[in-house]
Amino acid sequence: MHSSAIEAAFAASVIERSECRAERFLAYIQPYEFEALLFSGIARVAEVESQWHGQLGLLRQARNDAKSPEHINDGPTTHPSAGLAALRHPRYQKTLHGSQIAGRIGLEQMRTECSHFAAWLTRIGSLRPLTLPAG
Repeated sequence: MHSSAIEAAFAASVIERSECRAERFLAYIQPYEFEALLFSGIARVAEVESQWHGQLGLLRQARNDAKSPEHINDGPTTHPSAGLAALRHPRYQKTLHGSQIAGRIGLEQMRTECSHFAAWLTRIGSLRPLTLPAG
């Protein structure tokens, strides 16, 4: 099942159960994992840990072999976090390094490389402000 179909089913379920306004719930399912977004700026990885510079070739190859970072998921040893786990000395840690790398890459680069993620951000950005009742 494609992520857009999963998102639609998820949104329908949440909206029905919570009775929230449909236009205010924007479902987003990351097609594979957070680390896929980090493959939108491989060069930035070594800015977080300079020791990783020599290990970027495998990450670049994984990115070049896929249609987009969101499509990197060839199996149990080649999914995005497995690729980043190959970074050693220091070892890649999602909670420590993930946000640092993402911050270096920036949302604009992620949007350029990751169309599904970009579409969700565009939907969020296009929301009109809520009008709260006076009182």
